[in-house]
Amino acid sequence: MSLRKPIIAAVVAVLVVVVCSVALGAAWQLHARDQQLSDNRAEVARQAGPLVAQLFSSTADRDDRVQARAAVTDEFAQQYAAVLDTEPPAGVSIVWNPVHTGISAVAEDNADAVVSALVTETVPGAEATTVTKVVDVHLERTGGQWKIARADEVL
Repeated sequence: MSLRKPIIAAVVAVLVVVVCSVALGAAWQLHARDQQLSDNRAEVARQAGPLVAQLFSSTADRDDRVQARAAVTDEFAQQYAAVLDTEPPAGVSIVWNPVHTGISAVAEDNADAVVSALVTETVPGAEATTVTKVVDVHLERTGGQWKIARADEVL
């Protein structure tokens, strides 16, 4: 009978160690996922505004349209090919300057954000006009980079 108590104590100790190890492993994985989401949130906060500006700003420079295509997913580019290839009339420029970015959702490979921007349109022979616009964007991580998969103007 005296040998039975140490064996039970050893089994209980092993079980406690195993349960603690499993709990620690689960907590570590949860922390790693939270860290990834935090990193994604920071990246989207930094990049969403410039991506919106890259997509919607346009001058007579053909590189603007190439840069616009680089800011979007392949599916977006195919769906809006005609718009992405259209250059503004000669001398007209549209420049988006992001002001604020709000993140509404973030996951491992996609995010939703709302970007407000001051948009200045310059037309030859007229005074430049500036208005505030707000765009709701869905971003997807493609090839390690955030790209716009959807953009809806809300204001």
